Amino acid sequence: MAYVGEPGRGWSWVHVADLADAYCCIITPAALYKEVFCLGSAQHPNYLDVAQAAGFVGALELGPLIMEDGSALFDQDAILDSGKTRQVLGWAPQ
Repeated sequence: MAYVGEPGRGWSWVHVADLADAYCCIITPAALYKEVFCLGSAQHPNYLDVAQAAGFVGALELGPLIMEDGSALFDQDAILDSGKTRQVLGWAPQ
């Protein structure tokens, strides 16, 4: 598998089941329709951790960053704070 950028970068991820749970919490009360909620796990695994959890087995090949193709966008940490979502909705990703 090829990866472009620093493989140790952490990202906020959300599982589709947790996403669906959050949507169900949001659509019920009309008062929340204009609110903005960040959804992401409290853990911030890197790309390789997520790939391995999904069943990837093998070596990770590091590719060069090419500024013109947008790959540099992935060479940074992207951590969301879902504290508001947890507090207001009682949402707890599993």
